[in-house]
Amino acid sequence: MGRPLDRPRRSARRRVRIRPEQPVGACSRPPTVIATASPTGSSEGPRTPPQRAPQPGRRPARRAGALFGGIGAARWEAPANSRAPGGDGRTLGWVTSDGVASLLAFDAPPRRDWEDLVRRSLRGDSPDTLVGRAPDGLDIQPLYTAAPSGDDAAGLPGLAPFTRGAGAVPGRWELRQRHDLADPAETSDAIREDVAGGVSGVWLRLRRPPVPGELLAALARVNLGEVSVVVDGGPWFAAAGEAAAALAAAAPAGMLVAGADPLGALARDGFLLSDLDEALAGLAAPVRMIQAGDCDGRSAGRAGGRAVTVDVTVYGDSGAPPALELACLLATGVAYLRALEAGGVTPSLAAPHVEARLAATADQFATICKFRAARALWDRLLAACGVADPGRRGLRCWAVTSEAMFVAQDPFVNLVRATTAAFAAAAGGAECLTVLPHDVALGSPGERGRRLARNISHLLADETHLGAVIDPAGGSWYVEDRTARLAEAAWDRFREIEAAGGIAEALLDGSLADRVARAAESRSERLAGGAEHVVGVTCHPPPDGGGSEPVGRAPVGAAVPPDAAVTVSPLPLRRPGSKQP
Repeated sequence: MGRPLDRPRRSARRRVRIRPEQPVGACSRPPTVIATASPTGSSEGPRTPPQRAPQPGRRPARRAGALFGGIGAARWEAPANSRAPGGDGRTLGWVTSDGVASLLAFDAPPRRDWEDLVRRSLRGDSPDTLVGRAPDGLDIQPLYTAAPSGDDAAGLPGLAPFTRGAGAVPGRWELRQRHDLADPAETSDAIREDVAGGVSGVWLRLRRPPVPGELLAALARVNLGEVSVVVDGGPWFAAAGEAAAALAAAAPAGMLVAGADPLGALARDGFLLSDLDEALAGLAAPVRMIQAGDCDGRSAGRAGGRAVTVDVTVYGDSGAPPALELACLLATGVAYLRALEAGGVTPSLAAPHVEARLAATADQFATICKFRAARALWDRLLAACGVADPGRRGLRCWAVTSEAMFVAQDPFVNLVRATTAAFAAAAGGAECLTVLPHDVALGSPGERGRRLARNISHLLADETHLGAVIDPAGGSWYVEDRTARLAEAAWDRFREIEAAGGIAEALLDGSLADRVARAAESRSERLAGGAEHVVGVTCHPPPDGGGSEPVGRAPVGAAVPPDAAVTVSPLPLRRPGSKQP
């Protein structure tokens, strides 16, 4: 006869085996003193161990298995007079049906005990002396608990405000590789190599007016039904949209991102071929083209393609802190929604067709919080615009590793920065990821650079299984608090831009460029004074004394054509620590 089910088997090491469905209390108490529970929520059943009376002072709690997808998790509570992290006198935890304890909570001392210990360690100084400052001006506290964050405003994954992710099911992000469409034959070879290496999206960037048929020539060796195609026309977005329409007619099964972004092109390249009102009015055409595949636009906008891209990487790469970059995202988005509504496309129909492109930097937590805040801010903006359906207020975020952090000298350090940035973007919930090659600062990337870039994404997805986790940063009080404060700061800056006439006016009069330049200068002063550091630049430089020092340069763009209708000074690419503007 075997041993009774309620008697754990003893081993040579005298290990304690926790049986499935058996709730346990604090670690100081043996796990066999609390009543068990079955996966169905009942204590009865043929394999259920005999019930034991709860220890005095503890009580079984209600079932919480429904919160965990029916895996049969049980919850317990500590006595009312115990101290818990939230200060509510409870200690919570679960044991899943496979017998693994998913949470073992300890009684936490109050915050004042920690502050007293810090004062003794600092010999009387206040803990406020340990407060840091982020590049965007937000304070970084030395300790985060549940108290500063207040109520849980992040919600649940897949639900408004989408802070914790646009979807509730984990999945692999889309890997998009950037290609400049110069020579269609060479571009075709490079695209074929990338797709064979596991790339799931192709980003075609035009630096000149498109030639009829060259898009099809560049993609002739690719099965367009298996990859997405982004046509980034820059200032020539109208002609690029026509080329994208021809591409869609030739390969209707492929996912297409038209990528119209006139305000982003004006900020990056410094010109448009038509006046601003005409350029904004042209946004309705690609929306209708992609929307034609679905009666209400929901399916086309979510799975079949995107018509509009809000690219704010130009601001981040020029020195804008995360709060200002997010403010530009909102200001550009609301300008596009107004233009589309004037063209007969309501915000509710237009919202699923918008995709945001943000810069991912080597500042890990700043990047994580930026992507989480972007979705919450977009949900707030669309709600204010009258989009009542929360299912249409989710933002598809596309992360691009910041070109401003890449250096031309000692370029292999760029691999470390790109890996950190890609990890942060994935942890922040980016649905698309572009890892720029480490040799992009040297000019046109080579085959090895493209291979290493895509392998960074493969390692994160297949070795760390980062895509198998929903909201990896969720639950961190530091991340939650910083995300909330970053979102509020970005909303305030967005209102300032709107009060001054909107982002189009700010680009035309140069006020936005001046604001970005001041922010970049402020960070340069912090770097020079030692208040902030960049590894490989201001600290731990190469032995030769300057091998990794970044070099500021203007962005790679096209020359201003003589028939340009609108011209402004383009925002330059500013690398942190650069001695050049």
